[in-house]
Amino acid sequence: MTNQCFTITDDQGRSISNEWYEVYRVHIYVIDCVLWTNRCIELEFEYGKFAEVHDDFEGWGELVDQLDQYLPITDHLWRERLMNCSPDDKVDTIFERTVSNR
Repeated sequence: MTNQCFTITDDQGRSISNEWYEVYRVHIYVIDCVLWTNRCIELEFEYGKFAEVHDDFEGWGELVDQLDQYLPITDHLWRERLMNCSPDDKVDTIFERTVSNR
């Protein structure tokens, strides 16, 4: 991660790179996959695509620790909610880009 861009590598070794200004919304939630659960951060982009980052992906800890350094997230309790959420909880939007935070 840099001030301009980030790269996400999934558990299969596939990588995608985007620039921070392309992130339109950020959601947090938990997926229940019968045998395991995954905490997720979903980065939604202005052009309709998204990246779902699971807690077993390379760089997860770095993303959680540094996300609000790259995006103006004003809710300072989002990490606590991410760590405490359950599969029964609804999707929680922690960031939405507006004209004022471009």
